[in-house]
Amino acid sequence: MAAARALAAKGIKVTIIERRQKPGGTWMYDSSPGPVPPVPCADLSAAAAAVPHHGGDDDDYVGGSTTTTTSSSSLLRGLYSNAMYRDLCTNLPATLMAFRELPFLDDRVFPLRKDVEGYLDRYAETYILHDPHIEIFWNITVLSVVPQQGTSLGWLVTTDDHHHSSSCTSYDAVVVCNGHFDTPFIPDLLGLKKFAASHPGVVSHSKNFRVPEIYSNKRVLVVGGSYSGSDIARACSSCPGAYVSMSVRGSIPEEKVPGVHYYNEIQTIQDDHIQFEKDQIMPIPDHIIFATGYLYSFPFLEGLNPPVVTDGQRVHSLAFQCVYAPRPTLGFVGLPFFSIPFPLVETQSRFLAHCWRPEHDPDRPVPSSEDIRRELAFQAEGGRDVHKMGTLQWPYQDSLTRWFSSDPQADKSEQWRIELREDTPRLRKIHL
Repeated sequence: MAAARALAAKGIKVTIIERRQKPGGTWMYDSSPGPVPPVPCADLSAAAAAVPHHGGDDDDYVGGSTTTTTSSSSLLRGLYSNAMYRDLCTNLPATLMAFRELPFLDDRVFPLRKDVEGYLDRYAETYILHDPHIEIFWNITVLSVVPQQGTSLGWLVTTDDHHHSSSCTSYDAVVVCNGHFDTPFIPDLLGLKKFAASHPGVVSHSKNFRVPEIYSNKRVLVVGGSYSGSDIARACSSCPGAYVSMSVRGSIPEEKVPGVHYYNEIQTIQDDHIQFEKDQIMPIPDHIIFATGYLYSFPFLEGLNPPVVTDGQRVHSLAFQCVYAPRPTLGFVGLPFFSIPFPLVETQSRFLAHCWRPEHDPDRPVPSSEDIRRELAFQAEGGRDVHKMGTLQWPYQDSLTRWFSSDPQADKSEQWRIELREDTPRLRKIHL
């Protein structure tokens, strides 16, 4: 939605294609946990064996012509359901998380999942649903996005409406906004594949987690100690009779989730026990939940050369973290992690809109081919951490802002945001 708003503000005709029935993307709660992914699921080749080709949460496209044909069969809406669980509480304060011009209305310091979903509904109502420049197609899945042949830098987008009908439409530019919470990552630990095959129902991914009550009187091991892992462990430990443990990489943190037992990284999984580093051993629990993140996956872009993904650990051929360098009319928003997503995608969207419609701000420069090559070379090396932000999100956003802002100094990342982000761990201790 941030991309659509930024593009429409430049007078660009925007088409939003969304595979679900309403706005909200990953924040839309679905009580169905969906099937467990392949175990292990360490790269896209493993995921591809179980996932039909489909689009992401909300893939935004910019303006062209349409022809319609009939497909022989309807595409499934997607093998995996959403990643949202019922009682999720955000790990960011509302004032920090909000889009810049639309504050949260609730007084909660850390919004609940339902608060964020309602907030995004209000954003859609305020900026998207009634904008004459924006057209929206709900319940539509993107099958493929391929370069248009000839001298045009446009794209041909093929979609499916889930009712035996597909269409192919030409667009001048494409923004991919499907996020990176769709294809679970489960590491290929020694013994895991054999164990999962002989112990059906024991291994799952945090994407399958919905409610903690089913773990009452169960022994649960959560693998992964980041935000979702800690949150799920906390929720499960509150259930009667639950015995919850967590396996973490690196050193065990000094500040632990109350009631949770900590273990080091898993070395191997046997039929009757799990071996951890530092000679720790655990009998096989009733449930093992891998909170180990996700792979980057864009099955509708598989035909691109050079490719944007290979094993799913990172996105390739990008400049500025959001421009496909070989053909700059393809953009991405929301790929970085360990960042504050809503303000970040706003900045990326305004940058793309400026690049594609610079005549609206003739006094502001646009990146040259040399700028794009320089940025591409800078981001060419490294694995998944190439998209890791943390404190880098502030200079990154400022580097984009200088291209489109009439007063880059005034539009720099506000100091209060930086200070509030640094203070967030303390606030979580107080309010959660």
